[in-house]
Amino acid sequence: MGSALGRDERAATVAGPDPAPAPAPAPASNVDELPVDVLYEILLRIPAKALCRLRLVCRSWRSLTSDPCFAGAHSSRHPLIAGLRRHDDEIHVVDVYSGGVAKTIRCLGLTWLDVNLSVQGDLVCFLAAPCKYDLQPQARILDLTTGATTVLPDGDMDTHLSACVLGHVPSTGEHKVLRVGSLYATNPQSCDVVTLAAGDGGAQQWRATPHPPISVSLDFRQIAVVGAVVYFLLDGFSIHDGSDVKPDSVASFDLVAEEWTPTTIRGPLSTHHLVDAFLVHGRRWLLNYIQLAKLNGCLAMIHHDDQYCSMDLWFLQLQVKMSKGSWTKRYSIQYASLSKCLLFNLPYPLVVLDDGRILVWFRRARGLRSYDKITGTWEDLAVLEDYLPVSVYEGSLLRSGVQGLSSPGNT
Repeated sequence: MGSALGRDERAATVAGPDPAPAPAPAPASNVDELPVDVLYEILLRIPAKALCRLRLVCRSWRSLTSDPCFAGAHSSRHPLIAGLRRHDDEIHVVDVYSGGVAKTIRCLGLTWLDVNLSVQGDLVCFLAAPCKYDLQPQARILDLTTGATTVLPDGDMDTHLSACVLGHVPSTGEHKVLRVGSLYATNPQSCDVVTLAAGDGGAQQWRATPHPPISVSLDFRQIAVVGAVVYFLLDGFSIHDGSDVKPDSVASFDLVAEEWTPTTIRGPLSTHHLVDAFLVHGRRWLLNYIQLAKLNGCLAMIHHDDQYCSMDLWFLQLQVKMSKGSWTKRYSIQYASLSKCLLFNLPYPLVVLDDGRILVWFRRARGLRSYDKITGTWEDLAVLEDYLPVSVYEGSLLRSGVQGLSSPGNT
């Protein structure tokens, strides 16, 4: 018996003391227990692509992130741009700070003939062709939140050179597309407009409008939409010997009245008698160094000085009559060390960020940089490979439905 006890004692010694009871599982965390203001600030810091996935965790997160106030605040913290990758037939929504692609939408038939990309809210207008060398591309409207594409009717305009500009009428909520074009650069330009139908994204028929008061540029860097007005820099063929048209003149189209303003707006160079100082290469050459953009809700004219590789940003404050206003130079920016001042490769300002910095697209360097007016310094933000063109995306991917995140061809 003692032998049996010894064996039991040795077995107990080898086995060791009784194991401690397993700890009780931690209670499952409840995301709803987080204070709403804390959750708001946490989600506000997450980039758009990750947040579009994370918001599917629960209904409360989805409800919070779908709120227009949250979407607006998130867009301010995480600005996005829409870029066209023509070799891939894709339109990307890109995070400004990281360069990460928040969304990809396949758009077959993007034409090599057109480099305009017009963005208003969540909608994008671009030209696409059934085949690569089709001289009559179709205007299309893309909803970036759902990926749905609408082909606009052809209309009666016979043109090989054209630009389609998408605009929004705040007073009615309507979206309209303005189309300007001609058969050849020296021909008179035709113009028509169409209203996008609400709900199904369809469209009515194109309506012909009068010709512009001057021949206007069709380059996207020389077109800007501010409010319900579309602004165009004049085209070089508007200038000839004996002409009274100034090389920095701007034509404007009122989307509400669907008509051109009879008189043009004098630009800052001619207003401040600075034109003659830049006519070394002739008037038409000067036009290549002038751009238009919407910055801080205003029409801005950008004048590049190829001698010093710098650009001056002039902002227009319009009076009651749209043909009159005052220009104020708010920025004078040097970029000689960042980019060669080459024609058609000039940097293009996209937007003034919330902290006052200016976001600038350097096409030749294939990147986004920001300029700080206070310190006079540049910061590299993101690399953009093979995008032409790019435009600020003022909408929000957070307003898209669940199906919009997984539509065929979209990521």
